[in-house]
Amino acid sequence: MAKIGPTMSGFRSVANQYTPIMNATTAAPTLTLSIRCRSNAGRHERDKNLLMAHEVAPPGEGLSALTQRELCDGCMRVDFLYGANRVSLNMDIHYNTDEFWPREATSHLAVEPDSATLEALDSSSVFSTKLSSFRDGDTVAVVLGSDINSSDAVQLLDALLTTLRARGVRMNSVSIVVGSRWPLPESDLFSKVAAAYAHRVGEIVGHNPTSQDLVVEAGVTPTHGTPILISQTVLGADLVVLVDRIRVDPLIGVTGGHTSVLSVSASRTIGANRRLALDEPFRPLDGTTPMSVDAMEICGTLDIDLCVNVISDYRGSPISVVATSPSEAHRRGIDTLSHFAHVRIDTDVLYDLVIVDAGGSPRDSTLYQAVDALYAAYSVTRRNSTILLVAECSQGIGPTGLLPSPQWPRSEFRLGMEKQSFLSRLLSERRVILVSSIFEQMCHGVFDCVQPGSMQDVFDGLQCQLEAGPSRVAILHAGGDMVPLR
Repeated sequence: MAKIGPTMSGFRSVANQYTPIMNATTAAPTLTLSIRCRSNAGRHERDKNLLMAHEVAPPGEGLSALTQRELCDGCMRVDFLYGANRVSLNMDIHYNTDEFWPREATSHLAVEPDSATLEALDSSSVFSTKLSSFRDGDTVAVVLGSDINSSDAVQLLDALLTTLRARGVRMNSVSIVVGSRWPLPESDLFSKVAAAYAHRVGEIVGHNPTSQDLVVEAGVTPTHGTPILISQTVLGADLVVLVDRIRVDPLIGVTGGHTSVLSVSASRTIGANRRLALDEPFRPLDGTTPMSVDAMEICGTLDIDLCVNVISDYRGSPISVVATSPSEAHRRGIDTLSHFAHVRIDTDVLYDLVIVDAGGSPRDSTLYQAVDALYAAYSVTRRNSTILLVAECSQGIGPTGLLPSPQWPRSEFRLGMEKQSFLSRLLSERRVILVSSIFEQMCHGVFDCVQPGSMQDVFDGLQCQLEAGPSRVAILHAGGDMVPLR
């Protein structure tokens, strides 16, 4: 008979349903599926089509979210985020499998971005101080960072523009700059912002980091000497407001706050900032990374001192909105996300096989974004183990410097190289299988690549290899938004 048993003392059993007992600061719980099927002449002795419900997500304080898992002949179906869709595995499990999620914002923790923004701006002393010195004829540049989605952006913009108008700022003096760190085609965010605000503000600018005509030089950062080439619209404004989303990022710590200024910088500035991470380990939720310190100095040089940032859980549900200085927004983002991203893992547990998804779209739009999920998988696996990374990569690799190439020495830095150090170490100690729609030849033999339709066969083969001895398997959902704690 299959048995589902939680391993945390913070669970209680009520009619086969498990409810986590936790408070707002508790790390996300773990559920261990101890499914053992007795076999007789190679056949499982169990009832077919047995439906069992168990806790699969740590949605928050004292609440549970149940999912149905069909167990048939010892198989359990597990869904993984894949772009805008899901892919599934039928897992024939006869050893312990641990399943992990980041925390979710429950209904009483989630906020409405527009009303939360109005409230944050109304109570912001930084915002009030800046507007107190605002004069007729002064200009405002609202920067939309590259990590915010279009829905949140529109709601935050509506609230911000409403507040500016109420404080006497003329809308024709407001420019909206849609940021970008990569030379990509016109984004969905730019299209939606242009459609919604074309006749409501002075101008809408789509930033192109490769265009020399749109940026001006404004000095260098004192610590690392990064050249500051910034959007001329931003540099010429009397008030600059950075609007973005704060989320976990293994290179810079978290996005948002002062890091959003890179979204309106030139490629030369972005490259110099990213180069600071060349030999750095991944440090998610760390506010003192060289890249973060460098971005803070850029904001200081440009006298940018106001952010309106939304902080979201791994599903994109808003947790809070902050309207304050870049450094304070960054600090609050780290404090808040620590409660949602940290996942407690037993100190003695290392896994032989981990299946991890990057969190679906947009976290797996490119391979460059998707590899962030490998940090969590690497942290919980033993040497020579296997990691199955599920990521659609609908837009390909992303920055071409991500994958090593003898044609490009490290001295000729290209965007993407900042993650090479972590990838090289990972690939020398782990086997990584990429489940993706990306063309295999694009990976240059770095990963074993399989299409989603072949994932089940690959997993079955790995499972057969593990049957030779006692093994542990972990399932990590939204690995890019997860930070394991030991």
